[in-house]
Amino acid sequence: MTEGKRFSWEKASFNEQYVINLIEKDAGLTDRKVAEKLGLSVKTIKAICSQLVYKGKIDRVKVKGAEIKNYVIGPEIGCLSINRAADLEQMVLNVLSKDKGLTEREITEKINREGIYEFVVYEVCRQLEYKGKIKRVKGDQIEYFLI
Repeated sequence: MTEGKRFSWEKASFNEQYVINLIEKDAGLTDRKVAEKLGLSVKTIKAICSQLVYKGKIDRVKVKGAEIKNYVIGPEIGCLSINRAADLEQMVLNVLSKDKGLTEREITEKINREGIYEFVVYEVCRQLEYKGKIKRVKGDQIEYFLI
């Protein structure tokens, strides 16, 4: 290999790592935002992200009426790494310590800055209930309370 030159596969691998690092730091970035931050075209980012999905390194989530968002896949919990799952548990506990009797949707709205969806909050709430840290009360809606 000539000094200073990269073969196309090396460059692709290099760009993939940049994309993973960027999405890991800021979960839920759209292709457009990733392209802006890395100075690449949106078409290139879509191709890189498709490869990363195929390799099982990221997940792409489409929400109705919004652009596709990208998340790094953790070892255990879908789009959350184990550390982020523990952080999310703490966020849910913090939200419930301030406001009592919230639904999953209300909890999700309060921690929305993390790009977390209601189904993820549901799973975290069930885990916290199992651990005995929160109480789940069924009424007209399912509400959660800190124990």
